[in-house]
Amino acid sequence: MVRYINAHCHIDGCRNFVFGTDGIVGAVCNSTQMSNWDAVVKFAAEKPAVRACIGIHPWYVNTATAGWDAQMNKMLRENPALMVGEIGIDKTHPDFSRQLEIFTRQMEIAAENNRVAHIHCVGAWDILQNVFAEMGTHMPRVVMHAFVATPEIVRAIARKYDAYFSFSDAVMDSRRTRLHRAVATVGVGRILIETDDAQMEILPKISECVANIRRTPHDEMARILYENTMCMLGK
Repeated sequence: MVRYINAHCHIDGCRNFVFGTDGIVGAVCNSTQMSNWDAVVKFAAEKPAVRACIGIHPWYVNTATAGWDAQMNKMLRENPALMVGEIGIDKTHPDFSRQLEIFTRQMEIAAENNRVAHIHCVGAWDILQNVFAEMGTHMPRVVMHAFVATPEIVRAIARKYDAYFSFSDAVMDSRRTRLHRAVATVGVGRILIETDDAQMEILPKISECVANIRRTPHDEMARILYENTMCMLGK
């Protein structure tokens, strides 16, 4: 039986989804700001197929209120299954210094609590890798979500860190040849798939596209993706 786990989505995309449909048996649901942390945690508590993440997305760093990091630490310690995400840095959005400050602190919190961090990065791969390097041996496990960067960046990150690379429906665009090369570059045990903001139902199509790019039978690729996601989740 083919099974899929969505490595990165948001609550609006999976709130009404019936798990088990089309072989989709699980999802990792990310938050974007403090105001939806509780909702995501509650949703995961009600849905055994869902794992929750709490984080402050780079687009929403100005919504962070005093004591946000203490609150994140408290919630993580109270919920051993909780992960950190969606966090990151994005050069296309303002307040980059604030983004970097909050991202770095969230990475430290993920490491302190031994949790996976789900990372958004746009236009700042050199700075991201500097943050990783500065963390040294305290670097947490990471998922590079909706990855669209170059094969060279795949190799640079994979060589040094406990990193997974998650691909969204962007892989379905045959014109994105650089992205397809990145898909082909990721180590077989480090590739994941996700829907991000899209609907859950497209996940098998993403899996099929990844299988085609990697010239692997679809059932075999689906098995690999499922097992990789279980491993990332620590199961």
